[in-house]
Amino acid sequence: YAPPAEHPRPEAPACTAVVDKAIAGKLARYRYYENRDGRSAKIVDECTALYDAEVTHADRGIGALLAGLHDQGRTDPIVVFTADHGENLGEWNLYFEHGPNAHDASLRVPLIVAGPGISLGRTTGVVTLEDVLPTLLNTLQIPSPVPLDGHDLFSPSRPDWVRAESGSALHARLGDYLVAGRKKRLHCIHGPRFSLCDHPDRPRRLFDRQRDPDLRRDIAKDHPEVLKTLADAWKQWPVERTRQRVVRTNTHMLVATPKLDGGYDLALYDHQNDSELSRDVSADAPEVLKTLEPIMTAWHTELDGASTAVVEKSKDEEQALRALGYIE
Repeated sequence: YAPPAEHPRPEAPACTAVVDKAIAGKLARYRYYENRDGRSAKIVDECTALYDAEVTHADRGIGALLAGLHDQGRTDPIVVFTADHGENLGEWNLYFEHGPNAHDASLRVPLIVAGPGISLGRTTGVVTLEDVLPTLLNTLQIPSPVPLDGHDLFSPSRPDWVRAESGSALHARLGDYLVAGRKKRLHCIHGPRFSLCDHPDRPRRLFDRQRDPDLRRDIAKDHPEVLKTLADAWKQWPVERTRQRVVRTNTHMLVATPKLDGGYDLALYDHQNDSELSRDVSADAPEVLKTLEPIMTAWHTELDGASTAVVEKSKDEEQALRALGYIE
């Protein structure tokens, strides 16, 4: 949301003021991520324009890179154009951030492969970034030294579904997510109204988000039954590993969201006709649900049975996450 000074900027005074405060470390970003008091919705159009300006700036840089290759005589490179993620601009009530949920706003990214030996065309099937490496290896006729999860994009035997998982909600105060925060910092489990939070250097505390959204006043002594309910629920939901999961076809996506009392809530969306993913069509498409649900169940078994140990991040990783705004 801060395109370089040399790039033409749209008129966006309200969003620019917020961005400047965030860059200076004078802003609690999570209040904007969750649209506290409607503050994010008021500036989303301006921020979207700034975001688009950054995309345009990156596009020009890519053009300069390709032109430079051409000037050096590299006229036939294989080019893969893609992105690591998109950005939520209000989808599922997440603003100016990506990762905590698995909405298409974050998941759907460009993936263009061009170069010698690659036929022109566009696929209507689902693809994943895991497919990039096997595609390039096969195109270059290089055997893979290890088994790969992805598939050659040009293989007719590719599966007709893919899986995706959200990232962790790294800001502990994001109450829309069941478990948020980092193991070595403040981390919380969020019920409909109350939040139970831990910190390596502090005793466990309970907060009422309705009255205290910034989680400052401990009310554990006043609500022992709520504290016990949340503490019991937390035993099955590990910090930094409790996430939303998606199984996606070229027409539908099945979304599994962790529940406080265990298991997952399932919702089926027709992403072709409902790009905002606003209406659960499970009742309208029972055959699709019947096909995708066993895939999701098997994935839960695979992931939830694996090690949930959290690897502590190095100082360099912490600094990079902070520079990108993921943590404060």
